Amino acid sequence: MRLTDAITPLRRQLKAAGRDTFTRALQTVRHYINLEVQPAEIELLKLILLSNTDSNTDANLSQPDLIHKMRSAAFTELLHLCHLKSDTNMGLKRYNELLMSLTLIRDISTRLESTLCQQHEATLISSNIL
Repeated sequence: MRLTDAITPLRRQLKAAGRDTFTRALQTVRHYINLEVQPAEIELLKLILLSNTDSNTDANLSQPDLIHKMRSAAFTELLHLCHLKSDTNMGLKRYNELLMSLTLIRDISTRLESTLCQQHEATLISSNIL
């Protein structure tokens, strides 16, 4: 078995995964451009993403209640900004669209993590073959 025979299929997989992730990232950027997201909204969305914890993470935090309060305040402030930008019904619609867009970010993150793991495995495979 030649080295290229072992690595070529894996390399094709990685390129496809990378293109797919890049395409998803571009779609997400276009989505935010179309929504005309303001810098303050972006900062609040980042805070919401970064403060997203679960019970396992909470156990490792020194002040999990503080994180939850910050996250709750970010949700409230984002809703307030959305209402300021539009009337009540459109503000709520915008708020929901912004929150739903976080799933796009999480999807890209998961894809990148998977691609990086695959690249690491490919490196290990190629080093073991040599």
